[in-house]
Amino acid sequence: MRALLLLLLLLACAHAPQLVPAPGAPRDPTFPEAAAAAVAGVEVSVGGKRWSGQPAELESLVTPLYVRVRNGSSVPVRIQFRDFTLISQSGLQTPAIPPFQIQRPGTDVVALAPAFTADRFLLYERYRMFYPAFSYWDGPWDFDPVFYDQYYATWKPALPTRDMLQQALPEGVLQPGGSAAGFLYFNHLQEKGPVTFTAEIVAADNREPLGRVRIPMVLQ
Repeated sequence: MRALLLLLLLLACAHAPQLVPAPGAPRDPTFPEAAAAAVAGVEVSVGGKRWSGQPAELESLVTPLYVRVRNGSSVPVRIQFRDFTLISQSGLQTPAIPPFQIQRPGTDVVALAPAFTADRFLLYERYRMFYPAFSYWDGPWDFDPVFYDQYYATWKPALPTRDMLQQALPEGVLQPGGSAAGFLYFNHLQEKGPVTFTAEIVAADNREPLGRVRIPMVLQ
């Protein structure tokens, strides 16, 4: 019985749809398997790295997407979950799901060993409990408690795991010349075909919109 369950799990993982850059999408020169686009001096690339961690079958539960942001502009820019969205060919939109319980954290919160990469990156101050050794952004921030209540509640039991938290790209601010990379998690996409990844680029200090990055993807 146990062997049968393991076989079914492996088959589910093998057939989990994959979200990859669309053919002809501009590529990231430093990560050729990732697609990239830029606006106002800020470059965003997606893909090029598969999920590796617990749960192993994550891609059959949600849509993990590896995202890199490089700030080549002269102003600090924010990284906020609600600014990243996947849009299916039928128009269904799903923003990145907050993996951290920052709205009503429990008493069992422990510090994480970050597996995301970052340079000249200031964390949003509510993540202090998870990453106490990091520097924090003390400027303006548009905190929307309704967003976190609505989307954090969509996680299935046992998710997110510790691996998911450690590999997640947390919210914060990229200083000029800075970069950050990690996983964003989206509601599970089931409609195979074209998907558009969008990222709203917003100046952190005055909340001024700088533009929107659009990257063509395909779920196959």
